[in-house]
Amino acid sequence: MSFNVNDCDLIVIDAADTDSGIDAEYAYISEQFGPFGVGWQLQRQKVLTHVLPGEGDQIQVDVLTIELANGEVKDIAFDITSFYGKW
Repeated sequence: MSFNVNDCDLIVIDAADTDSGIDAEYAYISEQFGPFGVGWQLQRQKVLTHVLPGEGDQIQVDVLTIELANGEVKDIAFDITSFYGKW
């Protein structure tokens, strides 16, 4: 499955560090699809550097590919620039 950042809505996560940022990602997905392990499972995850069109600014994007309880597979993309690499 290929993923294009320009074809999706990015969910911006504003967090002070990586741990709280990851917690916020999982909380967002759980609010949308139910608890982790019940409503959804993580299939894969990748972090991309994306250059914003027209602006040239770089952002960090975390793409989580999840499988829902009904078998549907979705990519959820988060802008993690605020906390990427901050421990």
